[in-house]
Amino acid sequence: MYRIARRQALTPNTFLWEVEAPDVAAAAQAGQFVMVHLHHGAERIPLTIADYDEGVGTVTVVVQALGRSTAEMRDHYEEGDEFADFVAPRHADGDRAGLPAGSRHVVLVGGGLGVAPVFPS
Repeated sequence: MYRIARRQALTPNTFLWEVEAPDVAAAAQAGQFVMVHLHHGAERIPLTIADYDEGVGTVTVVVQALGRSTAEMRDHYEEGDEFADFVAPRHADGDRAGLPAGSRHVVLVGGGLGVAPVFPS
């Protein structure tokens, strides 16, 4: 089980979870995502890692409630609650995010919740 160490509403449909997950925090890299599984029978939800703190052992995700599962996260899970699984870190291509060898200048662009993978870079 994974515990929600901090929950903060950002807008009526957007919220932040800081999750106690020391192993995930130790392995996290910019641009990766986690798979959240709330309980038996629930779907697995991919969420981009917005921040992580290896020292404290937490991983932060920002969620926009758009469907049934993310609405359940918003409406039924509070600070201190636990959920079943937090599988990570993952990256869309199966590997960690990276830059080509020899890269000198990098520009990262994001908008809305799309800035989540840019922040820890």
